[in-house]
Amino acid sequence: MSKKTIFLAIFYSILFSTTFYISWISWLFDSILLLAFYSILFYGIYFLYSKLRKRKLKSAREYLLYFYSRIAVFMLIILWFFWSLFYYENSISPAKLPEYTISNGKKIVKFQGMAHIWSDDFYGNIRNNVITYKKDWFVLFFEWVKPGNAVNNEKFNKMLGIKFSKQTYIDLSKLYWLREQRNNEFLWLVNTDDFNVDTTIDEIVSQYEAKYWVVTKMQNQIIKQETPFDVEKYVAEIVSTFNDREMKILIYVNRAIMNFIVKSQTIQDFALEKSGSKNVFDIILNNRNKILATEIQETEHKKMYVLYGLLHFKWVFNILQKSDPNWQIVSVKYYYPVK
Repeated sequence: MSKKTIFLAIFYSILFSTTFYISWISWLFDSILLLAFYSILFYGIYFLYSKLRKRKLKSAREYLLYFYSRIAVFMLIILWFFWSLFYYENSISPAKLPEYTISNGKKIVKFQGMAHIWSDDFYGNIRNNVITYKKDWFVLFFEWVKPGNAVNNEKFNKMLGIKFSKQTYIDLSKLYWLREQRNNEFLWLVNTDDFNVDTTIDEIVSQYEAKYWVVTKMQNQIIKQETPFDVEKYVAEIVSTFNDREMKILIYVNRAIMNFIVKSQTIQDFALEKSGSKNVFDIILNNRNKILATEIQETEHKKMYVLYGLLHFKWVFNILQKSDPNWQIVSVKYYYPVK
């Protein structure tokens, strides 16, 4: 038995055993079927090529050894590449969210970038910070878009393309083995100096229709026919279809992708730019940036701890600096949201 044959026997034994372990007969059957299909497909291509070039055909055994050895090497390279990438993102260089301390000499703002799906450890750190900072006479500013009336809630869902509700983040968190942000756990700690500095669905819809009324009018017939993407149904289908081992793989991959995106401002900007809901995000992000910056400028409070979305800080800080160039970043502290 040649070294190549031994290598192939070991590789495919491990491959088939692993697929069987992960997904029982399903992945094993699919793997064998795909390998058989592609071996026949590429043999047909090889046969035609050899006839056209008038080359001697390999025997069936020679061809299969050649084909399956190349497939094995290709799969090893692919598996090594993606495993290295996912391991790097999850274990070596996970994303970290900054807590910026900024000041203009008169006021101090601690701005903690947030997102709606993170880890218990991360939220625990934020809760502890709320307690610590409030004892140092900080007040809490937090984001929380309030629901609108039934008509505007439906419009918002269609504008965004997602059936949006309180359950949305709870459902999505299942795909990351994390949990949704619960604002209540940060409120009424030490004292009641908690301020919801945000907008409402009614205001978002009104501002969108006012600013993009031409687009709204042109798309009105389409919007009426569209059904927003049902996240709850989508997640339920995945959870019911995947077994525990498959879910662990999906969660590991999803966390790696999340870490990669959170670390890259370029990718975040690109995603927003290419989003089919670009105009909606213009209202959701930019108008809320102005609301928060205005409140920071006009409030009588001198110390503020701000819990707001990851994408907001850069723009809020720019607005503050345009109004008062004395605003500077004093320090930055980091927390690992997914580790």
